[in-house]
Amino acid sequence: MSDSQPETARRIELPIFPLPDLVVFPGVRVPLHIFEPRYRRLTEDVLARDRKLAIAVLEPGFEADYFDSPPIRPLVATCLIESSRRLPDGRFLLALVGEGRGRVEQELPREDRPYRRARIEVRPPDRPSPALASAVEAMRERVARLRATSDAPEGWIEEEAEDEESPGQALDWIHLAASTLPLSVETRLELFAIDDPMGRAQALERELERLERWQGVLARRRPPSNDLRLN
Repeated sequence: MSDSQPETARRIELPIFPLPDLVVFPGVRVPLHIFEPRYRRLTEDVLARDRKLAIAVLEPGFEADYFDSPPIRPLVATCLIESSRRLPDGRFLLALVGEGRGRVEQELPREDRPYRRARIEVRPPDRPSPALASAVEAMRERVARLRATSDAPEGWIEEEAEDEESPGQALDWIHLAASTLPLSVETRLELFAIDDPMGRAQALERELERLERWQGVLARRRPPSNDLRLN
């Protein structure tokens, strides 16, 4: 297939694990604690097959219908269970890695399963351009400045750059930054939905600029330290 030809859409069927605020970007690893009976069953079934599932984000207001089938966002993360540990009481501790992005086309009948399944159109894999590395270099510098402020929260991305960063490594950094920086779930979903890797990088850079401006506002509003002393 030549570069000028669009890739044919691929469709798969996967179990759906909906969560309120987890967006799993490709290549990013996340831990999961599975304790509800229906998702224990899902985990058992997935581990017995290909270890793959989809993580979906619940629509706002899901609480009223949580134990049935509350609406989910159509764009989902396709994930692989890299490792699992079953606890004596039946709970699971999982390590997931994001594999790709997909869109729910149709939810499937549950049959005898307590969890949801869907037919998913898988988006073509990302093809990052060489220009992505230079974009990431500028964003690393911005993150370093944000980390240097006293208000930077713990857990921010803090990985050293390679001497010669490949486009794939640059995209991995973008996905890790989007997962760990203090962004809202809505912002993460907006980044996740962008098909072009460079467009995703540019959108993340705008979010970093916004965070840096906000840090500047906080710094200007903070009272001098000598005003905090007790009389």
